[in-house]
Amino acid sequence: DAERVWVPDPIDGTRSFITGSPLWGTLIGLLRHGRVELGMVDMPVLGERWIGQAGLGAQRNGQPVRASRCSRVAEARIVTTSPDIFNPADWQAFDRLSRKCAMRRFGGDCYGYAQLAGGTIDLVVETGLQPYDYLGPAGLIEAAGGVITDWEGQPLGLQSDGRVVAAATPELHRAALAVLKA
Repeated sequence: DAERVWVPDPIDGTRSFITGSPLWGTLIGLLRHGRVELGMVDMPVLGERWIGQAGLGAQRNGQPVRASRCSRVAEARIVTTSPDIFNPADWQAFDRLSRKCAMRRFGGDCYGYAQLAGGTIDLVVETGLQPYDYLGPAGLIEAAGGVITDWEGQPLGLQSDGRVVAAATPELHRAALAVLKA
């Protein structure tokens, strides 16, 4: 119930960290009155720090970044961490959506969200996440012009169910939600 709530994740991508993959990161989200105001995805091994703040935009290592303008599922590049994170029903929905996309990739943990903010990925869909997994990326993606919600299209917060859809544009987001719900 505090006005401001910090939500850190010191090592997002624990499996990547344990196996020596460079795609683990540190996440920080700041909520103000329950709404994401600031987000950071720091990729120490890659030397990349992505920061987004409401009203101020997003940047990678001090340079402005923006989500792509992709608005159609058929043209989208989609990523998720692993097929293993999905329950059978959620996997079926993700698989249906991802097979309609131009390209699908697995792996990357939090880096997929940074790539979305930078315009090289258009969709990130995941499930089974905790607030510390998605609130830092949420602030970054929104500041970069993207959209990120739960699978019902509701804003993310501390009480969200851990199912996340992040998209480069509102049109792509609506289309992805429609396919997930079909």
